[in-house]
Order: sequence, then C-alpha cells, then structure tokens
Amino acid sequence: MNSTVELLLPPDYNEAMNENRECAYNVEVRVDGKLYVVHFYTVGRLDYELKVDTREGHPWFADHGAIIVEAVNIPSMRAAVEGLAAQGYFEDLIPKR
Repeated sequence: MNSTVELLLPPDYNEAMNENRECAYNVEVRVDGKLYVVHFYTVGRLDYELKVDTREGHPWFADHGAIIVEAVNIPSMRAAVEGLAAQGYFEDLIPKR
C-alpha cells in the first residue's frame, strides 16, 4: 500500500545549521491525512542523550516516535518517513490529530 507522506518543516528550519552535527530534531509528518510528531536523532546524539540520562540516574533512553538517521537533513528525514510509512510504522503511533 502506498501512503501519502508529507514532511512538515517549520519555516525557521535551517538545514545548514544541522550539517555535520550530532543533533536531534522534532518535526511533524502527515501520513494519509493524519499528523504525527517524530523525533530524528543521529547515532551520536542518541549516545549523548543516553549518557546524560545515565548520569541523571536512569540508564535508559526512550522517545515515542524516535527515528534514528545517519544525518539530520531533508533527504534523510524524507527517505526515513517514506520508508517507514511503507513499512506500516505510523500505524502503531498515536496521531497528534
């Protein structure tokens, strides 16, 4: 089944700012008319988050809607949401509205 997928970037999104950074980025995605909030992380950022959480006494990291990508940029985010939609990933998430 082909899903209709739209990556909704905020007007102030600056891809150059994310280049070559270990980062995380929250974005809205519309899949078949339903709106979801997802969180993109690079592996380096995920490692950082886990280390911070461990220092704070809880050695785990969980984030509903987390998507790990090699780089947080438009092509990677778009490829991830399109591929995940095709695999049915969004069927298990609760839509924002």
